[in-house]
Amino acid sequence: MEIGVFIPIGNNGWIISTTSPQYMPSFELNREIVRRAERYGLDNLTAILDWNGLQQYGWATEAGYGVLARRPAQENPAAKWQAFGWATIEIDGHDLSQVLDACARAKAIKGRPTLIIARTVKGKGISYMENDFNWHSKPVTDEDLRVAREELAAQEAAL
Repeated sequence: MEIGVFIPIGNNGWIISTTSPQYMPSFELNREIVRRAERYGLDNLTAILDWNGLQQYGWATEAGYGVLARRPAQENPAAKWQAFGWATIEIDGHDLSQVLDACARAKAIKGRPTLIIARTVKGKGISYMENDFNWHSKPVTDEDLRVAREELAAQEAAL
């Protein structure tokens, strides 16, 4: 299982992840970690899930990972984690004030770990990347980079 990043800060532990097993506790090791965190009341453990609803090669079906076999993403990751005893907080992952507020709220929850679901848009702000799962692993060309920089600069100038 890839946890992503674990950051101990004082008496609190923070996990930041985008790995698919984190979206939906399904693999044995992941399920065991999720269960034990709740069982031992690890209220000083907070996981932050970057939830963009996309997976690198699509969501697997019995037929494999091809575009024709894609399943829609799980719509309610909160329900899965709540079933494992975790508190959940859902936020707009692009809004820094919501991220900071959710972190403060998570620290105040007692008796169980917390999952912050940061709903995001993959490739936000870059027209040809937004919501396109292909950009999980597709190399960026010099022209792609030029266009992305122009689009982001225009958005920054409009602020």
